[in-house]
Parts: sequence; structure tokens; C-alpha cells
Amino acid sequence: MYMYHVLHLISQWKVSCFREAAAGPRRRKLQGYTYDDLDALSDDLPPITNDDFRLAITNTRPTVSADVVKKHDDWQMKFGSS
Repeated sequence: MYMYHVLHLISQWKVSCFREAAAGPRRRKLQGYTYDDLDALSDDLPPITNDDFRLAITNTRPTVSADVVKKHDDWQMKFGSS
């Protein structure tokens, strides 16, 4: 059961990484613009690159620690769930 929670934790972390990577092109495009310039920008964004994913993996931390997952798993093993 503990492994299930660890895999779930990793899955949530991957979602966060994908969101962070997807924000990379938007940040690059908006760099140097002021708030007033935003209306003039088109909706076209550059593609997500491998560097966006590398940066996201470097900067994204899991939302729940493995210790918290283990405590939850221990509680579930002791008391069960319905």
C-alpha cells in the first residue's frame, strides 16, 4: 500500500512539472513587456522545449513529503479505510 501512495505522490509531482513547463513559453514571450503591452500580444506561444521541462523538474518540489505519505499509509494499515 505504501508504494501506491508513493506512486500517487510522484504522479502529482509530474502534473506540477508539466504545468510549470507549459508556463515557460509564456514567461519567455512576456519577458520585457509591461502590463499595457499585453493587449497587443497575439495568443501565439512558442513551443514547450526540453529546457522548459528540465527547468520545471529542477524547480518543482513534491506537494507532500514521502514521510507524510508513510504516516498516512501506517494509519490506514492500522485502522483501515472504508
